[in-house]
Amino acid sequence: MKADPQMKPGSERQAMSPAERRRFAYVRRAAAENRRFALIFFSGTLLLLLGLLLGQEESVLRKAIFLCLECIGIG
Repeated sequence: MKADPQMKPGSERQAMSPAERRRFAYVRRAAAENRRFALIFFSGTLLLLLGLLLGQEESVLRKAIFLCLECIGIG
């Protein structure tokens, strides 16, 4: 096997078949989507807990009630 000048010494890379490349690309995309989901999920949880600690649940509930009453046509 011919040495690639850009490869680190001691590391050998085997040629991947097109199917292996597609599978590897799929795994990388799935991992990126999972990281994105985890970041959004934990950010939302953090903001929810912060709102509860600051006592904002009453304000949000009041706004939700007024919005529902306006949609129904009572308020």
